[in-house]
Amino acid sequence: MNNLLRLTTRFCSVLLIATLIGCSQREKNTMFTDTNKSEFKVGQVWNYKTRPTEDGSSLVILKVETAPGWKTIVHVGITGLKIRTPKGIQDVVPHMPFDESAVKESVTAKVSDSGKLTNFQKGYELWRDAASSGKGGVFTISVADAVATIEEGLNKAQER
Repeated sequence: MNNLLRLTTRFCSVLLIATLIGCSQREKNTMFTDTNKSEFKVGQVWNYKTRPTEDGSSLVILKVETAPGWKTIVHVGITGLKIRTPKGIQDVVPHMPFDESAVKESVTAKVSDSGKLTNFQKGYELWRDAASSGKGGVFTISVADAVATIEEGLNKAQER
């Protein structure tokens, strides 16, 4: 569990460092509000266009929200991954924020309406604080490309 918390924090740090490639940022001091005006609902599990080695991976919808100046934000947790890190293989990304259109273009089929949520709260809070101050954004690229970006970022962070 301690390893998972450390990796979650590292994932969040990677997301926040210069708001990685494929992310968009918004204005400062943003107020985020949950919304039900999306086809994506909390707890849904979706298959998506995965990386070639991760065809068993799926994503779960963690939170759907809006804010002034932002499009709909869909927060997902991803399981069944094979992210290579200097410390081994990581199979979960507990929290990733996406522009709704990027998720729509990535998903292939809904698997369930009642999936188990990842332990995303700490990552979400870090993201929300950064996004509220204008230093965080959302992924606008495909889920698979975002996972690849996370993997690359984790390995670069370890090199430092």
